[in-house]
Amino acid sequence: MAHWLAGSRDWQVCGTCCQLRGPFVWRLKGMAYDHVQECDCPRQRRTDGERPETWRGFDYNTVAELCQACGCRVLDSGSRFSIWFCRECRQRATDLNAELGRTLVPIGRHSILHGVASRTTPKPTEAEIGAFVNRFGALVERMRRLRDWGHVVVRRNLSTVGYADATEIALTDYLAAVSGIDRAGRSEEMVMWMTLDRHDLE
Repeated sequence: MAHWLAGSRDWQVCGTCCQLRGPFVWRLKGMAYDHVQECDCPRQRRTDGERPETWRGFDYNTVAELCQACGCRVLDSGSRFSIWFCRECRQRATDLNAELGRTLVPIGRHSILHGVASRTTPKPTEAEIGAFVNRFGALVERMRRLRDWGHVVVRRNLSTVGYADATEIALTDYLAAVSGIDRAGRSEEMVMWMTLDRHDLE
């Protein structure tokens, strides 16, 4: 966990959207910037096109998130190259992808992390552009499915540790409560989620 989160009682897991929220100070080039990370709830209430200014030094306004596989570890975030899994869950995901020879489980938001890219020189052919578009579209769909699982697994964790009806829980309390959860088991559940037919998720 990042040093600025350690021991903080100001960070919470939202019981509604199952995401992290809280204040922090970001230091960049000798300057200190006070920020508050929002969970999804206020973001969903904004009108179309209403978007806060991106924090200096970030690609998007998220500094920390929970592992998208087990929901039990806090990860640094905010970069387009940020990884969505803790070390153990990432290893399981990359091993599975290697075994399958394709990206069933995306490990981050940037397509280049999954070998999905299109060259600019020499100019790609129409067939190459079409193949890239198809691969990119499939990758985005898997990212959406993984994001949905990220909400589901935290909700399951909250239920498992007795916080199913809580509107919020201090992050330190949550992490202590989920420390005994079988994280490998959660990763296996995530893989099952990623392979289910879409109608089974509704």
